[in-house]
Amino acid sequence: MSNQTGQMGFEFNCMAVVFCTTNFTTECENVTLKACPVCNMRYAAIFITLVLILGFMIVVGNVIIIISTRSLKRQSKVDVIRTSLAGADILSGLNIFTVVAYHFAKTLNWTAAELVQYQASVVNTAPAVIGAVVFVFTVTSSLYHLLLLSCERLYAIQWPISYKLQSRSSLHRVLIGVWIISAVTASIPGWFPKRFVFNYFPSLFVYYPYINIVGAGKNIDSVIALLGVFLILPFVLTMVILATTMCIGHLQFKKSKRLANHARASNMKKELSMIVHLGSMKLGFSATVIPIVALSIAYFSLKKSCAEIVVPTAACFYLSMGNSLVNVVVYSLFDKDFRKCVKNDLRLRCRLC
Repeated sequence: MSNQTGQMGFEFNCMAVVFCTTNFTTECENVTLKACPVCNMRYAAIFITLVLILGFMIVVGNVIIIISTRSLKRQSKVDVIRTSLAGADILSGLNIFTVVAYHFAKTLNWTAAELVQYQASVVNTAPAVIGAVVFVFTVTSSLYHLLLLSCERLYAIQWPISYKLQSRSSLHRVLIGVWIISAVTASIPGWFPKRFVFNYFPSLFVYYPYINIVGAGKNIDSVIALLGVFLILPFVLTMVILATTMCIGHLQFKKSKRLANHARASNMKKELSMIVHLGSMKLGFSATVIPIVALSIAYFSLKKSCAEIVVPTAACFYLSMGNSLVNVVVYSLFDKDFRKCVKNDLRLRCRLC
């Protein structure tokens, strides 16, 4: 059994498992992976335990954000967006408990021959397409929510009167638009069946889309450009808007202090604090996502075997899923109101118990 796809020059249909040696396809051809001597079940147990802990922390942390935010007597517009973002982040945890956990259990009970056969049988099928789109959606929904938060902060600082007059219904319409754009962006690979391939990756235990070099042919530049517009551009825009908002806020804060406008200065100080929190969220998002992007670039440029980098690939991949936990960490560390709200909510629930 070969790890190569032959037609493509790269091992897109990567046949490697994080807790097995590179020759498991021959050694475990007629033996289930959990009984195969070249597969380490201790490593498998450690791997799935860490992944499930990550999923648990993502779900519980974001549920706490939703409950605590919704329990506020008066929700701000930022709180409304935070609640929506937490809902988007929960999807990553649910993906771990459903797709990842299910395929991990199935993979353990498959022989290498059955695993290869399964991977070949699900290429571009409905489960593969849906699974891949849902995974991408967990990333795009967080990305576009962060972009919305950045725009919302700039709007609040640059046009404070207009911002205060913004109705909740208009904000809800914007949020609906964010969810729709996130879903549309995630489904882009499905628009071009000849340029993208949807398949199961046993190295990650998820369905994943990738560019079909042969199928895309001369149009690969247009595919990359389209992905850049919908994925890279929002990322860059968020950074630019955050930097612009910070500069404007700092200048207005200094101006308010100079004019002895203490109320305005106090308000701007709060705004700058919120921008710092948002910047921390964006920094965390970048720190979790950039490693898998960098590793992918290195994989293509160095033409490494997927089996050679299966461990760092799995580590970087699940680190990228950890972007759904970043907001929980940022709120817990920097937001006193959030910590106070959580403590009060827990005390109330303990009394009721």
